[in-house]
Amino acid sequence: LEKLKNCKVTAMCDIDNPMYGENGAAFVFAPQKGADENMVKMLDNNLRSLSEKIKKNLNKDVSNIKGSGAAGAFGAGVCAFFNGKLKSGIEIILDLIDFDKLISDADIIFTGEGQIDSQSLNGKVVIGISKRAKKQNIPVIVVAGSIGEGAEKAYDEGVSAIFSINQKAEDYSISR
Repeated sequence: LEKLKNCKVTAMCDIDNPMYGENGAAFVFAPQKGADENMVKMLDNNLRSLSEKIKKNLNKDVSNIKGSGAAGAFGAGVCAFFNGKLKSGIEIILDLIDFDKLISDADIIFTGEGQIDSQSLNGKVVIGISKRAKKQNIPVIVVAGSIGEGAEKAYDEGVSAIFSINQKAEDYSISR
């Protein structure tokens, strides 16, 4: 650990969800991975317990840091155990490639996501792009595998239209 003493750790996150709670890692993301209602509650309780242990033993409250729920609360771990910072991944990448300048003469932007829904508003690529485009009055068209609940809120963030390639995301693998 001595070698890491002077290192600065920054993690890029594609979401800004807190560690636990209604909008936290377990409630928002665990059902996508197959967790049922009881599992979600158990996972959320475990994250709460971990947060309390971090607070008690390290004197750090990482539970409500934006992005602390990223990757199953890996974001919280970066802050707690490495004294790291969390930053929006899409914002870092867009700045790195000088996106605002790149789009300055664009007539329209197409972007996409597997499923656009309320979670997309929490730091995902589509919204990062649309916010930047909105500042320059450039329309943004989103093509998604499916359109989920809350997707209409993307229009407030600069999205001009949303189109799905499916009505619902489906497994197209061949059964044998």
